[in-house]
Amino acid sequence: MPGSSPVGSTGLDSNRPRIDAGTLTLTATPTPVTTGLTSSVSRRSVRLRFPVLGARYDRVVYNYRSFLPTATIKKQSKDFDRLSPKLGASWMLGKFSSIYANVGGGIEVPAGNETDQPPTGPISGALLNPLLDAISSTTYELGVKSIGMPISTLPITIGYDVSLYSTDVTNDIIPYNGGRYYQTAAKARRKGAEVGLTAQSTHGPFANAAFTFNDHKYSKYIVDSAVIDILKAGKTADLSGNQVMGVPRMTSNIEIGTEIPGFRNLRIKGAMEHFGKYFANDANTVSVPNYTIFNLTAELRNPIVAANGWGARGFITVHNATNKKYIGSAFLNPDLVNGQPAAYEPGMPQTVIVSFSLGRIR
Repeated sequence: MPGSSPVGSTGLDSNRPRIDAGTLTLTATPTPVTTGLTSSVSRRSVRLRFPVLGARYDRVVYNYRSFLPTATIKKQSKDFDRLSPKLGASWMLGKFSSIYANVGGGIEVPAGNETDQPPTGPISGALLNPLLDAISSTTYELGVKSIGMPISTLPITIGYDVSLYSTDVTNDIIPYNGGRYYQTAAKARRKGAEVGLTAQSTHGPFANAAFTFNDHKYSKYIVDSAVIDILKAGKTADLSGNQVMGVPRMTSNIEIGTEIPGFRNLRIKGAMEHFGKYFANDANTVSVPNYTIFNLTAELRNPIVAANGWGARGFITVHNATNKKYIGSAFLNPDLVNGQPAAYEPGMPQTVIVSFSLGRIR
């Protein structure tokens, strides 16, 4: 391509956390040699940026050891790995806007608490949950964005970012009994749209908005009770087509504020947070209602110089300014207590948050 030049990058990252807990030592470690290896090559021109090659290889190893004298299994390990593709392109639309498209993949290994064996697990004395595998996904994204685009007749700059996404998920991890154990049991298709808007006036007023619209469904999900209890062999439930639990159909965050004339370091703003309705169980029979709360904030964007190069900065926020009562979160696939789901946790009441810091200004 005339006027273009290839750009390449390669990276390696590694981590080896270790947790000692009494008689049980847990080591969850990506091995240093093979974990987090990335490589990409791209080609650039005046308007087009096209990475022709990109990939990441991840390998995570869980090593469990038990020092209990009665343990029937002393050591267990499990590997999770995947080679994830990455491909993307963007095209400039004038000086401030561009369209982009991306294809990428990823791997998400079970968290430490998710590796616990079920209460009646299929392997007696197992240290690692044998029902788990790593979540793998491939995402397709198409979008258009603009940053800092001036409005010719007004002292305002605006920005936007609108994207559509579709993600195919394999080995989705499902929590049971309120998260007491987990199982790799489903495939899912996660589709949606994300919209971001910004506006800034040179006189001080500003506004930001973010909206997310989700349509996440299980594409294949059959619950087989015999996996946990052999006496329930033959009892299955096909939940394919149900909404993925724990994911709201819509979320939004809108804030409007202004810088104080004559003292532009100080900003005041009001914000609205909206969290849509979602289901707390995979059968889609336990729902969590939506809520909307309002927050107020005064903040120093840049430090105020005190003396000798020292500066102070901070903010004060009134969270949930109207002191609204709402359900802030829920246990997924909750237990039933007297026939009712023990799922709901209250949201935070009206709270004042103050942050102050003092440091050297470079």
